[in-house]
Formats: sequence, C-alpha cells, structure tokens
Amino acid sequence: MMSAPLFGVDYYPEHWERARWSIDARLMQQAGITTVRLAEFAWSRLEPREGYFDFAWLDEAIEGTHGPRHPDHPGNADSRPSGLVDLSTP
Repeated sequence: MMSAPLFGVDYYPEHWERARWSIDARLMQQAGITTVRLAEFAWSRLEPREGYFDFAWLDEAIEGTHGPRHPDHPGNADSRPSGLVDLSTP
C-alpha cells in the first residue's frame, strides 16, 4: 500500500525532441510531480510495422526522468515495460 497519494501527469515524449525530455522531467520534479504516465497513445511508435516492436525510444524517455518505476506499481512484478515512473526523488 502506498503511504502518500501520487501526484501525476500524462507525458507524450513522442511529440517532443529528445533534447526536451530531460528539461521536462526537471520541470515536473520542480512542480512536485511524483508520477508520470507514458506512451498510452504511442502504439504506432511502439509497433511501427506489424510484428516489429521498438521500445528503445521509450526506454530512453524513462531513463530521462531519472527515476525508477514506482515500487508499488504492479508493473514491477515482471520485466514488461511500464509507463509509470516515480519522480518523487531526484
């Protein structure tokens, strides 16, 4: 069970230049954002052609937040990519 409520946003890194991702992550941290949901509408980017999956850009976007997935998120139970990222600690 989480000890405090999460304060989050949706973020669409696929709509921004890569150089912007770390700037946006820093601004989110400064604003007190603790959770970011990524790639909810990015299927065409994740599977650019049938049967071919590209998660590299998403991995890079998650890395750019400088935060791990939230420890209480069910996506941590296995190695599947998760869009929930914990920004509560810099």
